[in-house]
Amino acid sequence: MNGDLYMRFFSISRMSSARTDVVMAQTQQKAQDVGDARLGELAFEARLRAKHAGEIEAMHRAQTLARGEGAAKASDKQMDAALVGFFDGVEDERDYLVKAGDPRAAVYGDFITRHFKGQVSTVTRAPYEEELQRVERLYAEAIGAFAPYAAAASLTKWVDRIGGHIGPYRAALDARDRVTRGDLESARREMHLHTCAVVGHICSTYIGQWDVVDALLAPLVDQQDRIAAIMRARRQGVQTGAVDGDLDGLIEGDGEAPQPSPDADAEAGADDAGAGAAQPAADARPADAQPADAQPAPESPGDA
Repeated sequence: MNGDLYMRFFSISRMSSARTDVVMAQTQQKAQDVGDARLGELAFEARLRAKHAGEIEAMHRAQTLARGEGAAKASDKQMDAALVGFFDGVEDERDYLVKAGDPRAAVYGDFITRHFKGQVSTVTRAPYEEELQRVERLYAEAIGAFAPYAAAASLTKWVDRIGGHIGPYRAALDARDRVTRGDLESARREMHLHTCAVVGHICSTYIGQWDVVDALLAPLVDQQDRIAAIMRARRQGVQTGAVDGDLDGLIEGDGEAPQPSPDADAEAGADDAGAGAAQPAADARPADAQPADAQPAPESPGDA
């Protein structure tokens, strides 16, 4: 030992649930090897938090897929087709009555202006939740004050279709929000805090016993080195799968563009020095040591 001192940082807050589970399982075994029951308990608790975080992540991913390609998207397409058919019918009736000099044309024109602002895309291209809200207002009037005019223009079938799609549309949107972004962040935070407790116990209990510290932190060091290797490979344009197997998928934010999650790009955000809530491995030590019959309008942006 040459007496040089250094501090190594771990990107604990950027480590995925899967990696944390692997590290803590290995740490449990090493705790048995050194006869440290308390370390075994801490590693077990951290592993439980990792498994819980993994379950929340899986549910969140499923909701994200449901938003992009599942029930919500299918319901949106059906609703858009019904809206297009209804809008075209109201517009045609208005144009016919205008040419005939019929004052009732103003009623149809006013309906189009208030609910569609003159274009069907103002509704069909709105975010899912906003579109549903607008459709519910439109439908309420279509079966109320506007009902006689819809019947006169033979548009009742389109009104019925719109009403029939509202329930499934709302159910599809409700189903995808059972796990919130806050739930996801909370589960990860708990996992990271328990991992920090494991590292803290090792550093405080075995400070000065560097061989023991090396052995107990080896699983965590290995994963941190793998993360750094992935980041370097990405910077160099190398397929990261060749470096560390499969990558964790990205997790999209609710109603936002895809954001790098702590499980993927952000996870690999530290090379040799961590970022965010990095934790020191030791204070000082030797240097060796993510209806078909109408043409549907473009899909709602921002949610699709």
